[in-house]
This record gives sequence, C-alpha cells and structure tokens, in this order.
Amino acid sequence: MKILLTGATGFVGAHVLRHFAQAHQVTVVARQAEPPKAMQPFLSGYIRADIAENMPRWSGDACIHVAGLATDKASYADLYAANVLGSKHLFEAADCPHFIQISSASVYDDHKPMHREQDAIPLDKLSLYGKTKRLAELELLEINALEKRYLTILRPRAIYGTGDRVILPRLLNFGKNGKIVAPGDLNVQISMTHVQNLVHAIALSLDKPEPGSRIFNVADADSYALRNVLIQLHTMLRGGQWQVKALPVAPLLLLARVFETIGMHSKLTQQAIRYLTRDGVLDTTAISQTLGYQARYDFFSSLPAMAEWVKKTGIERVAAADANLPWLP
Repeated sequence: MKILLTGATGFVGAHVLRHFAQAHQVTVVARQAEPPKAMQPFLSGYIRADIAENMPRWSGDACIHVAGLATDKASYADLYAANVLGSKHLFEAADCPHFIQISSASVYDDHKPMHREQDAIPLDKLSLYGKTKRLAELELLEINALEKRYLTILRPRAIYGTGDRVILPRLLNFGKNGKIVAPGDLNVQISMTHVQNLVHAIALSLDKPEPGSRIFNVADADSYALRNVLIQLHTMLRGGQWQVKALPVAPLLLLARVFETIGMHSKLTQQAIRYLTRDGVLDTTAISQTLGYQARYDFFSSLPAMAEWVKKTGIERVAAADANLPWLP
C-alpha cells in the first residue's frame, strides 16, 4: 500500500510512520527542507510543502492526516490556515480512496461529561482550536458527500506515550517540591488515548473501509481520575510523597479571560483550566462495534516505559517541551 502521511516530524506522526513503514511505502509531507536523519530509513518518499498554502498532486492508496496546529495560544487565522485550509488542500491533492483525518475531542462542548459522536456540536462553545478542528471535519464531510471516498475521522483525547512532547510536559509542570499545584482538586474523570491505541484505530480504519464518511472516538479502555494520573506520574519520576494543592477556579478563569482579552500570552488559559476541572469521557462504543477496536495500552501500565524515556532524555528538557528532543525514542 502506498501511503501519504502528514505530521511525521511530531510525536503522533512519528509513531504512525514507524508502524506503517514496516509493511507499506510511506511518503511524508512536511515543511522542513529535509527530514530528520532518524526518520529517513522509514521513508519511501518525501514532499516538502506547506499544506496550509498548497499541496502538489499525489496518487496512492491512502492518506493519513496527522498534522495540525494544536495550541490555545495561536491566533484564529493561524489555526484556521493550518487546520481547515490544510485539511482541505490535502484532501483535494491526495488522489487515493482512503483518507484518515486525525481530529480531536476538542470538538466537543466541554460542559458535558460524556461525549458521543452523534452529539450536537455548537461552534460558539468551542475553543478556537476546537472550532477549527470541527470546521475541518465539516469541510471534508461536505466534499466527501459528493466524492464518496473512504473518509474516516478519528477523535482522540489527550494523546500520550513514549516521546510525548505535549501532554507529559504539561503534566510535569504542575509538580514541584512534593506538591501538585493546579486549578481545582483534580477530582475529575477523563479519557486519554495512548498513541499506540490511536495507531491501532488507524490500521483498523484502513483494513475495514466503508464508502462515505464516518466518525469515531478513540480512547483507552477505561477513563482515569486525573488526580491519580498526576500523583502516580510524579511519584514514578521524582519519588517521594505528592499532594494536590487546589487553587480556586473562579478567580483563575477571570484572570485567564483578562489575559486573553488583552492579548497577553500565558500558560493560564480558559481552555487549560476547563480541561483540568471538568469531566471529559469519550464513548468508544461505535468504533468497538464497527471496527472491532479494543484498546491495547493504558496509562498506568505504560508509565514505567514513559518514565524511563523521560529520565533518559532529561526531566527538565521534557518538561520544557524542548524543540530539539529526539524525533522518536
């Protein structure tokens, strides 16, 4: 199978590339002049392009679109260009029957504790990032209503694993001197998605195609108590006894709103606070019944391997989300 892949220079895309390159020919699209040296043995081809601006025509069997701008600090214009226009350009340029779009659980209204694919999604209640990910979905769904390709949209939540440069750094930054300082008491229930569970979902989507469009949540088998996740992570990496120090939520939300109104960048954003103080569980019934998906990994059994990688790489480097972290462990 000839596969076109975006986002391979990032954490998720790196795992996707290494998995599919074992049995398929994978061409990567990225903006860099050349791929990282560690990536090159996995490649069958490399296309230098910024899909937010343009994308040359490519023909093959499948396209896996992982790339995107995932931050609550970027401008709406930048998010729209990367997530909406980038998806549209890629879908139109990729001459292939299968198209896998990696979306996000951020498309759901975070006022609800449980999320199902058929839920109504009010755009005005989403973060700017969530809004552009949903608009990207709608763009592809509209185009594919006419083309009837095998379009699968996957919605993971809090993707983690060895080599993670997003979730692990954020979690590590909450802890210092035996205390985890965060908005609220962290007694919320959340879904998380191990990167290899997402890779498994992608593989199933390609193995069990269906003409037209479909959307699936992707998550680990069980949800997690966020408080336990943070305590066990810090205990594993730093040792000792850890306690949660709860900060009042309402004043923090007000402060974050002020910062965002005046255009001041801060780690304290309304989206980040809501993420830590509200339940967010994905219902994975649809993907299980339709594709036979069964999560193979979970956070706590994967924690020793992640901890080993963090310690080897350097806790401070990982916590700072160092741009020069290795391409893939």
